[in-house]
Amino acid sequence: AQAVGRSRAVAAQRRSVFFRAGPNAAELEAYCAALTQLRALLCLAKKLMEKNPPGSLFPGEGDEEGDGLSQMVLREYSTMSNGCFYGRCIGFQV
Repeated sequence: AQAVGRSRAVAAQRRSVFFRAGPNAAELEAYCAALTQLRALLCLAKKLMEKNPPGSLFPGEGDEEGDGLSQMVLREYSTMSNGCFYGRCIGFQV
């Protein structure tokens, strides 16, 4: 919602004499980076839901393939960046 609101503000104010593109572009880039990482987290959650048995609390619980699933989660999570949720997007919440 904040990215859409900022985009609308840019569209409305872009012809103003006092409009500065730099700060607006930086803020939109920060929100795009946060949304990109959020999408990656949701894709990981979807994979977990598909591979986990229904009703299990931990990845691979009660499954001989559990070690591979845990390794997949750690590998995917370690490649994700959490820096985009700080700085301009500090307090980014869903």
